[in-house]
Amino acid sequence: MTFLSRLEAVAADLRSGPVYLYGAGGMGADFLDFARENNTDIAGFIDSNLDRVGTVHHGLPIVELEIARAANAHIVITTSKHLEVRARLADYSVGHVLHTKAGALALSPDTIALYDYLADEASRETLASLFDYFCGHISRPAHSLYPQYQHPTLDFPNIRTIVDAGAYDAGVFRRFQGICSDRMKAYLFEPIASNAVTIRATIGDTEQAVVVQKGLWSHETELVFEESLAASRARADLDDGMRLPVVNLDSLVLDVDLIKMDIEGSEQKALEGAAKTINRCSPNMAISIYHNFRDFVVIPKLLIEKLPDHRYFLGHHYSQSAPSGYFMEYETVFYALRAA
Repeated sequence: MTFLSRLEAVAADLRSGPVYLYGAGGMGADFLDFARENNTDIAGFIDSNLDRVGTVHHGLPIVELEIARAANAHIVITTSKHLEVRARLADYSVGHVLHTKAGALALSPDTIALYDYLADEASRETLASLFDYFCGHISRPAHSLYPQYQHPTLDFPNIRTIVDAGAYDAGVFRRFQGICSDRMKAYLFEPIASNAVTIRATIGDTEQAVVVQKGLWSHETELVFEESLAASRARADLDDGMRLPVVNLDSLVLDVDLIKMDIEGSEQKALEGAAKTINRCSPNMAISIYHNFRDFVVIPKLLIEKLPDHRYFLGHHYSQSAPSGYFMEYETVFYALRAA
């Protein structure tokens, strides 16, 4: 079967149901909304906390796994521990067992258009491989043969101004330094103070970089950040925690050639705050889309609409520093690049 045939088959199975969501938390509630937005009914939730069985979550029952097995239901895993859950379900005879990203790709009306818009076969194979991985058909998705954020069609010697959102330890900037001209200038956005200290120690005294100790968002404000592993995620729904400043890129009025974002799920908000800059500069874009399932379908559509004359590519890059057992998911980047 072709990728599009597999995609359509999974979509048809999900819409015929029944479908249960494994994970009765915030991700489950978000996918429930997404499914309803895309004309798909959800029968209920399953949760590893058996004390919740018999209760209701967002209007739907939380049931035992046996209920789903008896119905030969399809299960979408709506928890970050999807590998652990998939292993737990291996001995159960059920229908499809899907990661949320596979469910989103199957149900979204924009996936087929995205596939057609991708400019090369490597990108189309990357999308198909990721879908197969998130469906559980392969153990590891294919990875791109070029370094992350360094798509081979990018004309780095002629890139003058770079926005690096989520600069972390300046590793990407250092790579860009080696392939851009001496006239390159980068604005490194990093809201975490300890990371900003590392960046300054790493880059030393250089006129090629400006460290902005703020995150990027839709508007200037303060947000609570929650820290997990090496990442810090902005959460607009939290009250307690580390409050850090964020700013919208449009407020800085920069002439930008390349925008790179890896900001732990804040990409959509940051792109909203960069709308005028994108319209004015038509920059090259390298945007991470792997942090949540909606990004996989929303961000490519947004950039295709905003930058219709660009060429679009999809890259998947392994991270050697990712936690054991999760590295094969990292890191998917959507590229919208100026035509040569």
